[in-house]
Amino acid sequence: MPSIVTDPLPVDPALPQLQTAWNAERMLAVFRAQIRTPGGRGIEIRNCRLSRIRYRPGLRSTVLYELELCESASGTTRTQWVTGTTHAVKSVKGMYKKLLATTEPRVAPNAGIDNIINTVSYIPQLNLLLNVFPMDRRLTALPRFMESPPAEFEASILREFGSGNWRVARRQVVPTRYRPGLGVTLCCTVEAEEPGTRSRRTRRFFVKLYRNDDGRHAYERLRRLHRQCPAAAAFRPVRPIAYLSKPRALILEASPGESLQDLLCCGGNVRPAIEAAATSLADFHHSQIDAGRRRTREAMIQRAERAGRLISWACPSRRDVVNAIMELLKI
Repeated sequence: MPSIVTDPLPVDPALPQLQTAWNAERMLAVFRAQIRTPGGRGIEIRNCRLSRIRYRPGLRSTVLYELELCESASGTTRTQWVTGTTHAVKSVKGMYKKLLATTEPRVAPNAGIDNIINTVSYIPQLNLLLNVFPMDRRLTALPRFMESPPAEFEASILREFGSGNWRVARRQVVPTRYRPGLGVTLCCTVEAEEPGTRSRRTRRFFVKLYRNDDGRHAYERLRRLHRQCPAAAAFRPVRPIAYLSKPRALILEASPGESLQDLLCCGGNVRPAIEAAATSLADFHHSQIDAGRRRTREAMIQRAERAGRLISWACPSRRDVVNAIMELLKI
């Protein structure tokens, strides 16, 4: 297996705009020049970072950018996801016009920094379509879930609070993972009240929105895993609560404790948590539970190679580490 070597930026004759679209500094200048905030709000785009890339050589590219925004008047800062899509064989201007015609304005006159950028933009010189999260032409239910989840969602989660006439008193929806055009994971914290007893409880759920029916299959697999999991097992699959067909939304209970990702981001000694996660994963793979869909070893190695190439390009200082890991896959 050859070592992974990547150029700083791809050279694709069919997509020459990648030299700009995949360059954070150049795109920062593009965003500052092209993106306008409604009402002339004083918003500074301080930084741009490439968060996720999906690329088909000679055909198309989708990039998820993270913009650091600052409101001049208040000094409030936040991170905003923006998706950039470009094609080699067709103009994305048609997509832009269609989205522009079907998108309802979502910016209120007194909107805060959470809601200040136009949802759709088009950069002609790059043939680049820009969608500001939560606008996603493939995940049409996403904006609604971010602003006000549908009634069927609330009915599903309120049953988790137990008997009684529970009502949603307050909710908070925070995106935790986003793959433009494919899926998004939302963390929903819900505070409910029961008027009869004046009780209040707070619970956390996760919602995964899909572009297709993969969520239905995931729901069935998780139900099967949850039923088959032994009580004494070192691992416990998360419990699926419901699958909503129309918005293609999978609702999951939240696992207790902190996520490994949060622990890694906070620093400190994460070795015990990593060892516990690795042990649980190994026990799962050695169990007799039928996990359903399985990938071959060759398919997994191919996925690892693609991920390695991306990491080597994005973090050149880690290239030797990536190559060492790839060598271990030969064993």
